[in-house]
Amino acid sequence: NSWGVKRIGAGTVHTTSPANKGAGIKIGIIDSGINYNHPDINANYRGGYDFYYYDNDPMDVYGHGTHVAGTACAEDNNNGTKDKKGNPLYGVVGVAPECDLYSLRVLNENGVGYWSDIIAAVQWSTGVPVYLEAWGTTPATTTQGVQMDVINLSLGKDAYPGTIVEQAFANAEADGVVIVAAAGNSGNTAGSGDNVIYPAKFASVIAVAATDSADKRASFSSTGPKVELAAPGVSVYSTWNDNTSYSAPQPKCNRSDSGCYKYGSGTSMASPHVAGVAALVIATG
Repeated sequence: NSWGVKRIGAGTVHTTSPANKGAGIKIGIIDSGINYNHPDINANYRGGYDFYYYDNDPMDVYGHGTHVAGTACAEDNNNGTKDKKGNPLYGVVGVAPECDLYSLRVLNENGVGYWSDIIAAVQWSTGVPVYLEAWGTTPATTTQGVQMDVINLSLGKDAYPGTIVEQAFANAEADGVVIVAAAGNSGNTAGSGDNVIYPAKFASVIAVAATDSADKRASFSSTGPKVELAAPGVSVYSTWNDNTSYSAPQPKCNRSDSGCYKYGSGTSMASPHVAGVAALVIATG
């Protein structure tokens, strides 16, 4: 069911001796959270933090983060089925299906977030304690980070967010974190112009563009000299948090185990393919 994972050759890595499924490599998904109860994710989930609401429950109520996580790390558990026409119905497998998966939530229920929370999540991924300042009725707190091997950010903005944000990403790279991010969906059909978004545009971040099933650049995919890799990002089937979605098509859900799945397109879907590959590379030593 995971055409992109197959297309990049991950299945060969999973099955060819010495088999490599990214076991024990820590991947942090900096996004809207993860539905860590999903049957294709739960065995790999190791924890995380909700930087939007300052708590230890980074559950996804938007869906985007769960979709991203499934592409990077969905379990290889023979959970896949197809309908009578051979179309994906339930079940996917990730690029690194035995990774240690962490949810670093920075987006709210509407997919909106703040650079300050993203900075905190990136710092957390270096394994240091992170102090979160009080805002509104939320008291200040400190959360202990965990050193990640790879972090994925399928998010961003066109405008330069400032030197403080850029430095946070540079510091994480210097501390050994591989940072992967979506190049953006600001491209045009002609494939012209420099329209990569931040944080992908930072020198410390691997910017990932999107390709389709014909291995062509997706018409929406951002372009420019900062794009470093491209990966499948059109009609990617992956895990979803629940039975509704903010965009079409709507998810398909297996009633027996509440696992939901959905097609998604964007450089958001391409980026976790690269994050998963990074985990496989690191797992080789």
